[in-house]
Amino acid sequence: MSAHRSRGRSTPPLPFHLPAPRDSGQWTPLLDGVRMRLLHPGSHNHARVALLRYEAGACVPWHRHSGDEHIYVLEGEQQDERGRYAAGSYVFNPAQSGHSVQSPRGCLVLIHWLGPVVFEAAPHSSLPVDPSRNPPC
Repeated sequence: MSAHRSRGRSTPPLPFHLPAPRDSGQWTPLLDGVRMRLLHPGSHNHARVALLRYEAGACVPWHRHSGDEHIYVLEGEQQDERGRYAAGSYVFNPAQSGHSVQSPRGCLVLIHWLGPVVFEAAPHSSLPVDPSRNPPC
């Protein structure tokens, strides 16, 4: 087993290995057109890590983050109210920020988040949001 080099010191490889993200029984539906593969379950007070796969045209309605969210786009492209993020993009959404997410062509993202995600009406809408029905974003 080879060691990794960091600042001139030799360190052992990480003890965690993630197999290539392929479709398998480990993926569970999150919303219409969005599936999740939970990598680290975390808890209410500890970060969770997952892969999210969006089918072409899928979206996640407006939601607010109670804790920080980090997204790394692995394949495809996703977008929100602040911009478009192609493969290789890193997106940071601070605690208490909100957005809706769309992926016109589909994508695969690695997501790391702390605390619950709260689905609510978008600031420009007075209509309530029901995430189980996944309304148009």
